[in-house]
Amino acid sequence: MAIRVDVVLLSGQTASITMQPDDIINDVKLAAQAKMQVGLHALFGQSGELLEDWWCAKRSCLRDGDMVNASVRRPTLASSKKNPAFALIRTDGSVETWGEAEAGGNSDSAEEKLQDVRRICASSGAFAAVLSDGRVVTWGAFFCGGHCSAAVQRQLTEVRDLQASYRAFAALREDGSVVTWGDVAFGGDSSDVEDQLRGVHQIRSARRAFAAIRADGSVVTWGDPDTGGDSTEVQDQLRNVRHLCATEHAFAALRADGTVVSWGKAMYGGDSSQVQGQLRHVQQLAASYRAFAAVLADGRVVTWGDPNSGGYSGDVCEKLQKVHRIEATAGAFAAIRADGRVITWGSPDLGGNSVAVQEDLEGVYRIDAAESAFAATCLDGHVVTWGNPEHGGDCRSVQNQLLDVRQVRGSRSGFAALLADDSVVKWGAGHD
Repeated sequence: MAIRVDVVLLSGQTASITMQPDDIINDVKLAAQAKMQVGLHALFGQSGELLEDWWCAKRSCLRDGDMVNASVRRPTLASSKKNPAFALIRTDGSVETWGEAEAGGNSDSAEEKLQDVRRICASSGAFAAVLSDGRVVTWGAFFCGGHCSAAVQRQLTEVRDLQASYRAFAALREDGSVVTWGDVAFGGDSSDVEDQLRGVHQIRSARRAFAAIRADGSVVTWGDPDTGGDSTEVQDQLRNVRHLCATEHAFAALRADGTVVSWGKAMYGGDSSQVQGQLRHVQQLAASYRAFAAVLADGRVVTWGDPNSGGYSGDVCEKLQKVHRIEATAGAFAAIRADGRVITWGSPDLGGNSVAVQEDLEGVYRIDAAESAFAATCLDGHVVTWGNPEHGGDCRSVQNQLLDVRQVRGSRSGFAALLADDSVVKWGAGHD
């Protein structure tokens, strides 16, 4: 039996939609988009719960006459510090790409399929997009996960999240199972732990390995055993895990009690024994390619791993007070303090020295990182950059355009900024 629902925007605009028994939420959303002439991001039930796009009428518990709230889709940038290309999800759900063509900067091969895209993830040479109906579209270098077999494609349904190692992808499905593809040496084959990958709610990746948190707080790993894919030695400690973070060849797990467990290559942060006594009441973990940083509840910071990549913060430890957020490039960290000031450490060539712009780093509320440069967005909407000048650390050529910035994303070669008027400003290398 068909039902009628009213899709309502915050502005008050309403579209009355008839939902047939075989329709899914995505059908309702598309019909409402057509009537309202505006891209919709998601629909929400009367109690505020998210209605997944692939749910049928019965599963969504919608009844005749219900009011469904809708959020408007806004353009979103997607990139990765390990990839030299960018992707932009437009308001209509289509995708624009640029940068190195072979790494996914050219999406012509997938253009017809890239409709109603919800999110995008990048490996070092390919992209994967989750559509609103939960299916996945890939493009870019085959050896980096830009293509998956028909057998894998059939499993890629009801996908809600994606993660990528250097050359492989892992898709988290709505039922908590995981589908992987790409280079086997980089975690593209999870068959050895397939039976354990149940009830998964978070996945994170290192360069050649993946780690997944299950609903009971335990962790499952796969990929290169020497670089984080084997967590056997700490498995009994991986309980009540709430968050995972990774360098290139090691993982760190934040547990519910605020303590941290690490594994993988010691020189990449896999051994935290020297600072284990300090890792109490941890609130956030961040990672460069070879080191970790932990923000404690009192705003202090603890670091470990390669000293040249930010694993040593002794020179700035007195300044690292009341820190509330940390970001990292390949070899440096930048911390935002409660007063809006920024403290940096690590490799000077990769953003660890911000002396040249320190006077401009006031009122900072967000920092984004490319592989070798940082971009800080200030409360007044302007952007300050530092680090490798050729790869995004120098934005003087576009400085007068960087006003009313809404989002900044970094890649292996530069930055892109999305402005309030939905235009995009690009700087650094490889933006052809």
